[in-house]
Amino acid sequence: MYHPLTQPLVAPMVTGVAPRQGWQGIIKRQRVGLLRDVSESMSEDAKAADASRACSVLVQTLADPVNKDGFDVGVVDFTTTARCVQTFERATVVCGRIPDIVPDASTNVTAGIEEMLRQLDAADATKTSQERDRYIRPVVILFSDGHHNTGADPQPAAAILKEKADFVTAAFGDDADHVLLKELATSPQHFYALKDGRALRNFLAHVGVVVMSTRQNGIPATKALTQIKPVI
Repeated sequence: MYHPLTQPLVAPMVTGVAPRQGWQGIIKRQRVGLLRDVSESMSEDAKAADASRACSVLVQTLADPVNKDGFDVGVVDFTTTARCVQTFERATVVCGRIPDIVPDASTNVTAGIEEMLRQLDAADATKTSQERDRYIRPVVILFSDGHHNTGADPQPAAAILKEKADFVTAAFGDDADHVLLKELATSPQHFYALKDGRALRNFLAHVGVVVMSTRQNGIPATKALTQIKPVI
């Protein structure tokens, strides 16, 4: 279980892999997608405000000049249906532009995953094959405070997403469906249980640090995303 950090974040050490960016002479890029539960229950206990701030923390981390504009960010909100609130664009452009979460109606996880798949495909369609080759495997982060309670079974859509991206899921709050979110993630180790808004902010900031480190080495973040832990 993930707990709020008590000390500043530090970059995780990625072992066993030689840095590739300099070796290849190509600066790799990466897409990071946010799948946000905006169902009615997010209006309770300031969850929506906490989650909105948490997303801003992640985008600010990815937009840091040290990353040399290497990240694209896209955001999909899901409730009874899903909508893209931010197509994939450079983090430096997106920073400060993502709308706050506005809670509404039910929780359709499937609709959210399917819309994220459309956005990933659309982002690829705008690139040449040479440009697509510069992108490391994308990372998609889903957080939810409740249970999937409308729409089709999300498992088939999640299986397709996991072929295209590393899929990290987070249970936000006590009422979230831990069992389903763990099943949807790339692996059980890609699932995290978050206690509250502070934990979510720290978690997403830590995700930012992880992908910064792995992208710099020109490698996917798959393994490193299973090792997010509080700093002791």
